[in-house]
Amino acid sequence: LFHGASGVDDALLAALTAWRAARPTVRLLAIAGNHDRPALRSRSAGLVEWCEDDLREGGFAFRHEPAVVPDAFVLAGHVHPAYRLGTAGRDRLRLPVFWQRPGCLVLPAFGSFTGGWNLRPAREDRLYGIGPDAVIPLQTAVALQ
Repeated sequence: LFHGASGVDDALLAALTAWRAARPTVRLLAIAGNHDRPALRSRSAGLVEWCEDDLREGGFAFRHEPAVVPDAFVLAGHVHPAYRLGTAGRDRLRLPVFWQRPGCLVLPAFGSFTGGWNLRPAREDRLYGIGPDAVIPLQTAVALQ
């Protein structure tokens, strides 16, 4: 959500405060990651509840870094997966992607601050590219590698 203290400015805090005020019964949890410093946590105090460890809910494990968790399907972040599509010519497109691996889905990141890690997916992996108005399955592109 924040990806470091530089991502938390007064405008974001005002928008989050207004969103929370309109939804007082909604519990907003954030899984703490490697960029979530104490200053960031203190600025968002009262708006976000920070989880230091994995959060288990039903058959899911929500965590910062992807890993195998027995008896759970993992939803994680951290690596900011991206995929480069290209043709034999010069056409190239780099997309943030959802990266599905056995037992795990790694969520994409957006914006120039977060960068991205270019994937070289395995055959069993599935990628879903983020387009302007849709999430696009990229299985065909992955199979051609």
